[in-house]
Amino acid sequence: MKHLIIGAGPAGITAAKTIRNLRPKDEIVVLTEDTHIISRVMLHQYINDERDINTLSFVEEGFLEKNNIRWFGEHKVTHIDPESKTVTANNKKFSYDKLLLAPGAKSIVPPICILEVVKNLYSFRHLTDAKAIQAAAKSGERAVIIGAGLVGLSVAESLLKLNKKVTV
Repeated sequence: MKHLIIGAGPAGITAAKTIRNLRPKDEIVVLTEDTHIISRVMLHQYINDERDINTLSFVEEGFLEKNNIRWFGEHKVTHIDPESKTVTANNKKFSYDKLLLAPGAKSIVPPICILEVVKNLYSFRHLTDAKAIQAAAKSGERAVIIGAGLVGLSVAESLLKLNKKVTV
């Protein structure tokens, strides 16, 4: 049996590990837009260099190989066809017997008209976002964060550690 998992966050990776434990001979494929398996809970620590790419992972080194899981990073799913049991990502088709959707949340920019013209506007969900914020923080002095939840406050903390003036 072939299991296709969309998403490599804790839900997707835990599902892959559980399937492997229950079905040792089944094929497991993971598709994700991400470039690495990372903990989003620790991602803000990348901004101020508390963690690097190697210390952001929440799986042990060699996890994919050890569990015989095929990983396709930087693969954006554009179509799911349940009738043919295929998923299209990066213009490639992936077949499946069982499909698990575990892509996690998606950040959005609130529909506030002024945000349409703001330069250096970032969401915070992926490693690429953390890299962009880190680069902007090198030359910037101030940051405004929209959202005072765990993610917003964590990013604020990292920017404060870089001695930036932060408004939440």
